[in-house]
Amino acid sequence: SRVFLTSGWMTSSPSWHILLLLLISSSVFELSSPLCFTSQCSPSKGLEGLSRQRLTQVCSISNNPDELQVGTSGTRAGFSIVKTLGIPNFNVQHDILPRIQNSSNLFREFDQASSAISICLALHLFFQDDFPSMTRARKTVRRGEVLSPDKQELDINFLVSGAQTMLLQSRSMPGLFPQGVKPFDMPVIYEDDFIGVIIKPAGVLTHRNRGNSQGGTVKSGLAYNLKPTSCVQDALFRPVPCHRLDQGTGGIMLAAKTRAAAAAANHQFTMRMVEKEYVAIVAGRLEGSGKVDMPLANQTACTKFHVIKHARSLKYGWVTMVKALPETGRKHQIRKHMLSLGHPIIGDKKYTGISCGKPEWTPEPNGLMLWARRLNFLHPEWQTPLDFVAEVPPRFDRFLAREDERWENISETETRHC
Repeated sequence: SRVFLTSGWMTSSPSWHILLLLLISSSVFELSSPLCFTSQCSPSKGLEGLSRQRLTQVCSISNNPDELQVGTSGTRAGFSIVKTLGIPNFNVQHDILPRIQNSSNLFREFDQASSAISICLALHLFFQDDFPSMTRARKTVRRGEVLSPDKQELDINFLVSGAQTMLLQSRSMPGLFPQGVKPFDMPVIYEDDFIGVIIKPAGVLTHRNRGNSQGGTVKSGLAYNLKPTSCVQDALFRPVPCHRLDQGTGGIMLAAKTRAAAAAANHQFTMRMVEKEYVAIVAGRLEGSGKVDMPLANQTACTKFHVIKHARSLKYGWVTMVKALPETGRKHQIRKHMLSLGHPIIGDKKYTGISCGKPEWTPEPNGLMLWARRLNFLHPEWQTPLDFVAEVPPRFDRFLAREDERWENISETETRHC
């Protein structure tokens, strides 16, 4: 069990000393389980002179010391209650006005005809160690870090009237805890405190670019699918992708959760220490195995390939499923290298059959037939070899089967007519 102590204040009045001792003595306790708070809201007297805009909430909150919740979870994931703020009974005219009448900024924070003051002014006056300025108090309230005892985030227009207890929550775990519904699912193959390995859906951008400002990206979706790291010192605010996949390409991707992991993974990709394997379906009949060594953008680029299987096709004559092993990581490398062989990837709207003298090979409407199947690398933190495989989606085999079936049907029809 742990012992917690509430914040207090000191004055020269004996009555305040007694009240302070009572508050401190009642605030030291052992926290054994989460406790519930109740709040009782009622109109406060003497508020006739207060503007309606500022009168959004005036509450008299229970100040039962047995209900304090220090150490329990806050209103958001990754936050916890770190302190209770106990405000004593006060009189605006006698206790507040003398302390602020020489400050025009503070003087604007309350109405002399009322018996209530703004929450920001109350925090600044009674808890100057935590809120040395009004700016600090306002920012804390606007961030939703000041709560009622029943864990409701207090609004900037909340009014304090008399003895009240509030809770202060703060981030207790690093990283982003996004709110709301996932923009899309990214299956997680593996994750720890340093990295995450996910399956990127085809059709999703890795990073947002100027030409595509709509929809989610892998970068924005990682925080919804991966757990935040517990590495407090080196944590990234949100996981980041360590490499790119084209928008139309789905498959395995590596993400980093810490700065050191991101740097180590980037070093492996730069030094070509990462083994990558892709599966593609290309137009035409590609035979055997080979290697394409063709520079791209004045940089060396090399891709090995191995044919997996063929299928007949009415549109393309033949279609070939091929395994591609890029040794470098240039932009659109596999797509450009397959096109250079005269076998564009099915569904590619940029590198089409027109470029290789086959204008009839128009892109298929069902998306790019390119999949990142395998990723092999050293763990950025532990240096142990890791090997991950994401099997090719069923749509690849369905496409081959459909093309072959259509060919067979036409062949049978022509045979009967003959």
